Amino acid sequence: MDSRSRALLRLVLSFAVALAFFISSAARGADSTGRLGGVVRDRTGAAVPAARVEARGLDAPLLRSTLADAQGRYSFDAMPAGRYALAASAPGFARTLRSEVAVAAGVESGTDFALDVAPREAFVEVTARPTDQPLMLETDPRAPR
Repeated sequence: MDSRSRALLRLVLSFAVALAFFISSAARGADSTGRLGGVVRDRTGAAVPAARVEARGLDAPLLRSTLADAQGRYSFDAMPAGRYALAASAPGFARTLRSEVAVAAGVESGTDFALDVAPREAFVEVTARPTDQPLMLETDPRAPR
């Protein structure tokens, strides 16, 4: 075998090894992810469209966010296997948390939310301008005592 044939054989073998490595890496990556999804509803069972759902990785630094569709469904595809903390929120509703949600490779994990109506808050701000006059309380002399 001449040197040119050996060089060609080495090139073909190198390409075959690289291709095998790429295929095995892609196969491993596909096996190490799962899907996470569910439905966001209010306490009456009605869907909460456009609710924001966040997934924060507990085992790895990962933060993903999505919005629920018109039926309240949300999903995160290709989530690395591991544990996640989920939070769902929408205007007018209290933020709801789920901790330690597990995603397994090749499996779809479902986590639904039932959001409570947020308590109404009222703020009253009183402002006064400084004055040089002393405060005086005027009373009506005709008022009963």
